[in-house]
Amino acid sequence: MDNFRSRSRDLHTASGNGLSSLKNNKSIFIDQITGKKHTFKTNDLSIDSSALSEKTEVSPYNPREISKIDLEGLNLYKNIIEFQALSEPAIGYTLPDSDLIFIANGATRRACCIDIYNKLNIDIKYNVHVIHLDKDNMWLVLQEIRRTDSNRKFTFTEQSINALSFYDMYAASEPNASVKNIIENYNLTGASSLSQGRFSLMIPFAIIYTEINEFLTGIDSRKLSAKFAKLVIDFVEYKSGKKISIRKTVKDDVTLKGYSFVAVENIRSTVLDQFKSEITTLKSILSNLPSLDIELINNALQTNKVSIDTTQKNDISNDFVINDQMCTVNFSFTREDYSESQMDKIKSVFNEHAVFFEELKKKIDQVI
Repeated sequence: MDNFRSRSRDLHTASGNGLSSLKNNKSIFIDQITGKKHTFKTNDLSIDSSALSEKTEVSPYNPREISKIDLEGLNLYKNIIEFQALSEPAIGYTLPDSDLIFIANGATRRACCIDIYNKLNIDIKYNVHVIHLDKDNMWLVLQEIRRTDSNRKFTFTEQSINALSFYDMYAASEPNASVKNIIENYNLTGASSLSQGRFSLMIPFAIIYTEINEFLTGIDSRKLSAKFAKLVIDFVEYKSGKKISIRKTVKDDVTLKGYSFVAVENIRSTVLDQFKSEITTLKSILSNLPSLDIELINNALQTNKVSIDTTQKNDISNDFVINDQMCTVNFSFTREDYSESQMDKIKSVFNEHAVFFEELKKKIDQVI
């Protein structure tokens, strides 16, 4: 089930013929909660490879990291050369006052066609379903990415970029939305099912990644796992002496506790401004490495952490933290980082102590 669902705004589960069945150049989506129909004009286009760079652009809501892909090593690339045709149309959209087509699904195919034309002068017809959106219905773009994407599995970095796009869109539409609500709705999109800890790691990592990406050229993006992301975030936090937060506390007369945790508006600029010095240091470390190797980067960041003031390190270095600013317990174990047998053992430990965790949560809720 693909959806952006929130009863307090117009982001809901949608169904209908979408772009898979065009009728009279229209695409219809039905909001399953309100019953409201969303109708958009659509059309099919065939664009020569030679014109793709001019007429199309990869959507900012498409998380595919094309620069990290060895295009020539893909079977897709070889098939395009052999058959000089694409079997499936891409999905794109336009916005008012512009003819530029943003590719929501089909970025890899686009990159292959452009590369083949530049190197072999083979002009492929790039077919694309185009849906003419307005900014109020941009949520459909992410929905279409998830509904139709049958390409390779998204890497952790790509998942992080996708989650950040969702966060940005949600926070812009509903500034007082709780981060918990954003995570719940993100999980409902079918993108993945993330814990609060995992989501809180992915968002700042995606932001910092956009700043350091130029120093990671040539590294297999599949090696940029959650462990690597945590190492990057830890380094920035250790260096600054404070945590990166994707939420802020506001007074709230509605909730019993008198406050709530809401999304940070302009999360990208907020993080980059607050941790500008530390990110600059991170860039400097990466730029001075003799070669780009994931293990070399890991070792460099680990070495630099050792030199950080011990007081700061003791204050925030562990997943278990108790001080005047925060009380946190962070356990995050996912199949992406551990083998199947290791996950079975981890699950058994959590199941064994599930009652204790639940009782601890209840005690905290009672005292506050």
